[in-house]
Amino acid sequence: MLMSAVAVVLRYFAVCGRAQALRHALADSGTAFEDLRLPLTDWPTHRTDPSFSGPHRALPTLSWGDEFVAETLPIASFLARRLGHYEGLDDVAVASCEAIVSSAYVDVMLRLIEVIRADLLHPGADPVRSFAVALPRVLQKLETVDVALTGTGGFFGGDRPIMPDFFVAEAIGTLRYVLGPSHEAHLERALPRLHMLAARLRARAGLAGCWQRRPATFTARPGEDHVVVQLRAGRYLELDTGHP
Repeated sequence: MLMSAVAVVLRYFAVCGRAQALRHALADSGTAFEDLRLPLTDWPTHRTDPSFSGPHRALPTLSWGDEFVAETLPIASFLARRLGHYEGLDDVAVASCEAIVSSAYVDVMLRLIEVIRADLLHPGADPVRSFAVALPRVLQKLETVDVALTGTGGFFGGDRPIMPDFFVAEAIGTLRYVLGPSHEAHLERALPRLHMLAARLRARAGLAGCWQRRPATFTARPGEDHVVVQLRAGRYLELDTGHP
């Protein structure tokens, strides 16, 4: 296990959102880090502070000693290298890993954030209808990742998780959260390898504390729980993926 000899600080809000996979990657490595969870009410004060919100005035941001990294995907790439996830891989293999991270983040997690916030981003929009439109594409993307896990030994890193595993687990976990228990059996049939990956990751001893401290919500949207209740009431089983 890697223990950092420098100060490591990950800044985000008290939600899972864009940062939970990063929290898991750091915790699983044994790296000591400050998991700074900013109350949303304090964000206006920190948004214009480049030492906190970075040049893009957004979270998450990461400090590793004197080094500062902004935006989720660059932070993921930086951490994967610092934590030794890509050791022994050539440039093409690294690019393949980062493509999986990108797909899980951009095509699944960000789409689900947009669904939960649909009526705030686009006044008059219906989150349930937005989800019905987004879900086939989300499932298609996760299917390709599920297939890519074939013959990997359980993780993309073989016998240990690397950055793609943490993002993929968050992606499938977030979809399960939004769909709710009524669709669980369908998802497990459609994406069996992803379900096994998520279960293996959750069982890792280094992540026990993360699961205990895991935020209850995915976004900082007020009333997310009410939106999720609406989304779970939808009927999506007709969106069969064709898996046996």
